[in-house]
Amino acid sequence: PVGKTVNRTTTFTAYVYKKQFKVTFVYANGQSDLVTWVYYDDNVTMPQDPTYTGHTFNGWVCSVDGRMYTYSNPYTAGVRQEITFGASWDNNQVTVRFFGLDSTTPLSTQTINYDSYVTPPTVTIDEENTLKRFKNAWTRRGDTSGTVIPNSWFNENRIRTNMDFDGKFVNLYKVRFYTPDEGNQVYIIPRQ
Repeated sequence: PVGKTVNRTTTFTAYVYKKQFKVTFVYANGQSDLVTWVYYDDNVTMPQDPTYTGHTFNGWVCSVDGRMYTYSNPYTAGVRQEITFGASWDNNQVTVRFFGLDSTTPLSTQTINYDSYVTPPTVTIDEENTLKRFKNAWTRRGDTSGTVIPNSWFNENRIRTNMDFDGKFVNLYKVRFYTPDEGNQVYIIPRQ
C-alpha cells in the first residue's frame, strides 16, 4: 500500500561445507585396513600402535611425505589430499643353539627371523676315542619328556622362540679281536 512502511526482517542461513579426504591405515598384519574421513586442513588422529606376533612396529609410513608417524608422534601437517599410512614392521629375531658332547659350548649358534626354518649343524666326532656316535637327532634342552627330534623336523617346523638343542648320541663298545692271520682287529659297535 501506498504510504505505509513495512518492516520486514529476512534471515538467511549460509551453510559452509568443508571438503573431506579419505585417510587409510594399512596394517599389513592380517588386520583389516582402517579407513577414516578427515576434513580439509585438520590433523589426523593416529590409531594406537598395532601389534603383530613376531614383529616390532616401527610406525606408519605416510604416502604424502614418506615420513614415519606413530600414535605418540602424529601427522600434524593438515590433510589436503587422500593419504595412506602403511605400517612398517621389523621381524623379531630368535636364537637357536645346538650342543654336542660338550654341553657348555654350542656347535652352532644361529640367529634367524621369527617363524623361520633353521638348519642343524653337521656333527662329526672321533668315534674311536669318544666311543660315541651321533644319531642325527636332537632333544630340546629343558624338555623333560625326552622327545627325540630328527634332523628332518627342522625342515618342517618354523622356529618362533629361542631354543637350545642337545645332540643325541649312542654309546659304543670298542671290541678287540685277535686272530693269528690278521692280528689285532678293533671293531666299534653300538651298545644294545
